Formats: sequence, structure tokens, C-alpha cells
Amino acid sequence: MQQIQTHLSIFHDGQFFVALFERWNDDGYSVYRKVLGAEPSSPEIWDMVKKETPAYGQPLASGPPDVTEGNPKRKQREAARISKMPAALTKAQQALQASREAYKKIACMDTAKIRKQREDARYQMRVEKKKQKHRGH
Repeated sequence: MQQIQTHLSIFHDGQFFVALFERWNDDGYSVYRKVLGAEPSSPEIWDMVKKETPAYGQPLASGPPDVTEGNPKRKQREAARISKMPAALTKAQQALQASREAYKKIACMDTAKIRKQREDARYQMRVEKKKQKHRGH
């Protein structure tokens, strides 16, 4: 009996949504990539999984991954952890993030300058106070 394991990943590559079909069987590992375009809906994904049999490439020489029967709660936690992973950012989001980081860096530098000026002023006040005490006034 041949065992086949498949995995479907959908991600945004910066411009389009892409479906990545992976298949492990006794022959080895094979993969198929399909560009979806706009964000697919759940019914579209189910239709694609049910009706389309992707044209997988030649299988690689490796065997199927180790399949271990495990705790269903652990599998559920793993699926939740994977779904919470951040998706790839769009170019606009990357630009906004870069500008935020640049602003934060400038703000930190300004804060450091202000803190240094305050410390210098306090030091000068202490020095002046000591001089006044030393003079006896």
C-alpha cells in the first residue's frame, strides 16, 4: 500500500497570492506552485483542492517525512501557532515599517541628546555650588 501525504500552503509573495502544493509518497518529494492572483476565498480554495490535480514535477530522491501519530491537542496548538505567524508584508507595509523604524531611531537620538544636556547642566550646577562653598560665601 502506497502512502501519500500532501500539504497546501497559501501565501502572499508581495504581488500575488500563491498556492504551494507539496506531495510526499514512496517515489519521493514533489512540489507544484500555482499563482492565484487576488486573495482567494475559502470556496475557491476547496474547489481548487477537490477538482484540480496539480502537475507535480519529477519527485526528488528523498522519502516521505516521518509521520507520527500524536496528541490531537498538540496538533491543534501547532496549527494555531503556524496560523499566527506573520504573513509576508506588501511593499507599502514594508515602506511604512521602514519609516517608523527611522523615526524611532531619530527620536531615540534626540532623547539621548536631551538627557546628556540635562546631565551636563546638573554637573555644572554641582561644580558651581562646590566653588561657592569653597570661597566661603
